[in-house]
Amino acid sequence: PGNRLYRESIFSFLYNHDRQVESCDDDIIWSPDRGYRGKNVFKSSPWRIRGGGYGQDAQFTLNLNVIDFDDTCFFGSHGFEVILHSPAELPTLSHPSTYVHADRSTTIKIVPEIKTTKKELRKWNPKLRGCFFDDERPLQYFQYYTEKNCDIECESNATLSHCGCVPFFHPRKFFLNKHIYSYL
Repeated sequence: PGNRLYRESIFSFLYNHDRQVESCDDDIIWSPDRGYRGKNVFKSSPWRIRGGGYGQDAQFTLNLNVIDFDDTCFFGSHGFEVILHSPAELPTLSHPSTYVHADRSTTIKIVPEIKTTKKELRKWNPKLRGCFFDDERPLQYFQYYTEKNCDIECESNATLSHCGCVPFFHPRKFFLNKHIYSYL
């Protein structure tokens, strides 16, 4: 799954629409509000980087079969679009991204921006504090409340209400499969 949670850890049980299920035997040891549980989490998902700087980084080798690409579609360029996102969110085009060319070494510097809410603020009304804790506002399709997950869910529900269908990559109820549209 790359560096994100497994699908059953992102979606609520009833709406895990992707039947090509990725599975993990490990307990859930990370959440957006609480971070990691325990210290020995290096073999878990999402991955935990040991520190900053050279030697503490994550390195990936991306294999690309160039014969699978049509130059008219990719304008002669071959590579990968890398999307950086929270492990509890689906990658979308609204997340920061960069293009990684094939046959090149690329370094991506990530400067995380962490927003936290003090536990003392939990007693405040969410409208006053301007955010929700992940257990305060259950989403229909996702286990964790994040602004992006809320946006995806709202977009999916609005599209279903307006058009009677949803894009194939949106979360949805199982019985809606006949109402999925494709861009192809």
